[in-house]
This record gives sequence, C-alpha cells and structure tokens, in this order.
Amino acid sequence: FWPSRDGGLWIGTRAGLCLLKEGRIRTLEAGDPLASAQVHHILGDAQGRLWVAAESGLFVSPDGNLRFTPARGWPGGPAHALALDGDGLWVGSTAVLHHRDGAGAWRAWGAAEGLPAEPVKDLLKVPSGALWIRTSTQLRVLPPGGTRLGPPALGLPSLAVSVYEETLAADGGDGVFVPTAKGLLHLTDRAWRLLDERRGLPSGWANQAFVDRSGNLWVASLGLHRLQGSGAWENFTRLDGLPADNVWGLLRDRTGLLWIATAGGLASLDASGLTPYPPGADLVLYTLKEGPDGSIWGAGEHPFLIRISPDRARLTRIPLPPTPNLAVPVALAFDRGGDLWVGTTRAGLWRVSDPGGRAAFHQVELPGSTAPEAITALHEDGRGRLWAATDRGLARLDQGRWQIWGREIGLHSAPLAALAPLPDGTAWVAYREPLGLTLMDLRGDAPKVLRHWIRKEGLASDSVYS
Repeated sequence: FWPSRDGGLWIGTRAGLCLLKEGRIRTLEAGDPLASAQVHHILGDAQGRLWVAAESGLFVSPDGNLRFTPARGWPGGPAHALALDGDGLWVGSTAVLHHRDGAGAWRAWGAAEGLPAEPVKDLLKVPSGALWIRTSTQLRVLPPGGTRLGPPALGLPSLAVSVYEETLAADGGDGVFVPTAKGLLHLTDRAWRLLDERRGLPSGWANQAFVDRSGNLWVASLGLHRLQGSGAWENFTRLDGLPADNVWGLLRDRTGLLWIATAGGLASLDASGLTPYPPGADLVLYTLKEGPDGSIWGAGEHPFLIRISPDRARLTRIPLPPTPNLAVPVALAFDRGGDLWVGTTRAGLWRVSDPGGRAAFHQVELPGSTAPEAITALHEDGRGRLWAATDRGLARLDQGRWQIWGREIGLHSAPLAALAPLPDGTAWVAYREPLGLTLMDLRGDAPKVLRHWIRKEGLASDSVYS
C-alpha cells in the first residue's frame, strides 16, 4: 500500500496495481506494464515520483499518476523491495541489491559485498542511516557510509522464515522488528529479544508489525494484537473472567463501557478490568445494540431478545412471537422514532413498538415475499431510511413504503449476509455464497451497484462473513 498525493490509496496485488479513491477502485490501462504484474512494493519519493517493485522489474510514474514506465537503466530481473536513500534508491532483487544514486547511475551489491545468495525480501532505512536487509532466511545490515554488508553483531538465534512474507518494521527509532515463524524479533544496536508466547505474544508466530503514533506495537498473526507502550499485552480469556473464549459481539456504550458477547455469556470491560455480567450467564448473543434510553439489547442463539436496563441492574428476556420455523433474532436496529427492528433467521422482519415498555411485535411483509426469509443486517441511514439485507436482495423502507432490489440492478442472485455502510453514503454488501463483495451507492432514489470485488481482484477470499 502507499497513499496517493490526492488522498487515495495505491494497492499492489498479485494481479496488478490499482488505485482506491473515493470508494472506487481504478485500474491501469490494458497496455500499462503494471496492469497485470505481480506487485511486491510501492514507494513514493520527495520528487513526487512513485516507484513500484514488481516481479517483472522496476517501474516509475514521474508524477504519481496512473501511467508507469520501466525505470531507466534498471539492470533487469525482478524487484522485490524498495528503500529511499536521500535522493537515491535501494532496490532488492534476486541475490543482488541495486543502488540508484541521485543522478540515475546504478551500482550492484552482491556476494562480494556480503549479500547472501537469496532474494532480497525487504529493506528498511532507519534514522541513523543504517540499511537493514532481509533475505529469505537471513538478516544483513549496512552501516552508514559502509562498503560491506554484515550480520548484526548481536549473537542472534537462527532466523525462522515468516509464515507468509519476509518483512521488516521500524520501531520508531533505530531498531527494527522482524516478524518470524517463531515470534517477533526486536533488534536494536545493543541487544535483541524475541517476543513469543512465553513473553506474552498471543500467537507463536508473527507476520506483520507496525508501530503507531502513540508508540503502540500492532502485530498481525492469529488475529490482530496490540502491545501497549508499557510493554504489556492485553489479552482476555476465561482465565481473566471472560465467560468463554469465543467472542461473537462487541458494543461500546455511551458511558465508555465495553460489552462483550461470548459463547458462554456476557461481560463488560472498563478501566478497572473485566467483569462478568451474572444475569447474562450462558446466553449466546451475536448482536448488541444500545437503545435511545441507554438500555442494552442483545440477540443471538435464542428465540428471545434481552434487554439490560439503563442502570444495568436488570436483564429482561423478551420472547419473540411464536413461529413455525423456530426463528432466532440475528440483526437489530433502532430507528429515529425509537422503534426497534429485528431481523430473524427464518421469520423475516419484525418491528417492536414501545421497546422499553410493553414491547409489541409487528411482523413486516416485504414486497414480493411468498415465504419466511432471513434478514441478516439492518441499517438506518442519515435520511432516516431503513435498509435490510434479505434473501432476495436489498430492501428499503422510505416514508412508510418498502421497496426491494436484486438482480435487476446488478446484485448477485444469492441471499445477502452482511451490510456495511460507509460515511459517504455508499455501502458494501456480502453474500451467503462465495461471491465476494459488492459496493453500492445508497444516496439516490434507488440503490446502484458500483462494482463487484472478488478474489481475482485482490480480495483475500470470495467467502465474506461480516
């Protein structure tokens, strides 16, 4: 990834380079050398140029636009990694490290300069001027002004390769983080340490690392983990009082309290720590919502809703009306009038009037419905219109009138699984079949399909669950 100068995001994939801007993906023209290339690295320099390292070589856009040409003087071969060197550029290739000076002259560094006979996978220039080089199985460092690469003089253990890609990450100073299959290795000019399961890393391996502006370390492995600046990992399991290790839903209420729905009940988390919520013991909830009065509502693997009073003292179970299909609620949304909308697995959509009082249920019939259907997601937009993801497409309630759209506007003919609205009035929808994602514009009188996104365009999987 690399941010574009006009607020977009360049994305390198195994099947080409593209630009994400204003919610839309722009691809390169068919004749561009990067239109279908396997992209390894993207880097912008101070002159406004955008450099792209690809399996087919090194390419550059002089002004960071959508037109790329082969870099002048590139010696040839794949380009795997990039790092700036003042006005110059370091480029990692297969068993060779290339340097381009500010005048455009190239120099090759190889075995004679201490480079292992392996592909150079990542490069990192730290503030001291040292250049870190990572190959498939080894680390090298080039001191400022040095003429030869050498291994870090720290007595390191044998370097385990990463699970996916061999990467490096800056630690905010002159040190470097090295994700490996045995944990996260942290090196400075004086010492090294390995963060693994014995030292608090929730997983025994690490794939990516990143230090944010606040000094927190984020690690991608089996999930995403944060190491706070104090050096203590925050993980919560049953040993800490969590009802179960399977977490299905989260809600931050207006007081700042974090509610956690697990496979074994409810808990809350605040500055004082984790607290199980005894009235919610053994409840399996998937969705949590806060009501207008500050109450907490939940829906999940039961034929009833739960309501926790605003003072958190009472939990009430509110049964769904009897249905022949043994439906359970899976989606909740409050409208601006205070009514609660409930989407179920087999009994369609319900509106609950006076939810904080008598809670009267009213079944809603959607246009063209001939049998009970699943409603998997609900959302009220800024204009007060209610949207529902259904078995037959996307439905909308506007000024008391329901409409539904499906294949006729370009949606796939499969039940919808999820609806994710964006601040600009667009939304992503997912399907209960492996069909990827669809970006929709919800701002007009009728929704419009803007594009489909599938695995061959860079999506990790065509099966999207939430």
